Formats: sequence, C-alpha cells, structure tokens
Amino acid sequence: MKAVIYTRVSTDEQAAKGYSLPTQLEACRKYAQEKSLAVVGEFCDDFTGARLDRPQLDKLRELITHSHVDAVILYDLDRL
Repeated sequence: MKAVIYTRVSTDEQAAKGYSLPTQLEACRKYAQEKSLAVVGEFCDDFTGARLDRPQLDKLRELITHSHVDAVILYDLDRL
C-alpha cells in the first residue's frame, strides 16, 4: 500500500512542545514502517492551520488527485 506523510507546525511554541517537523516525520515514518506502508511522498508545512491553501498541503492534494495513494499519515489530526 502507498502512503504519503503530511506534517505541519505554525509556531515556534509548537516545535518546543514536541510538534517539531523532525519529530513528526520520525513518528510518521516509524508508523509507516510498522504498518508496511510504502511512503511515496512527504509534505511539510510551516504554516498556519487556519488556512486550507497551504503550499505543501496543496501539493499533497495534487498528488492524491493524480496518483493512487492508499493512506495519508499524520502525527496528529490537528496537524491537518
């Protein structure tokens, strides 16, 4: 199964609380490995969650529209 990873931070405070992009990526990669998912893309935004037109989220949606993806892996639902 194919999966993509999406991570996001919007403030330095979030990074300090354990939501840093590297922390999120590491956890998501580990999850993919444990579930035998092939990661075909990683998308990281440093952008407010109040807007849905985020640069990397837009690229993720574009990939999903034109390619077969079985799962989107998130560190936490509020990162989406």
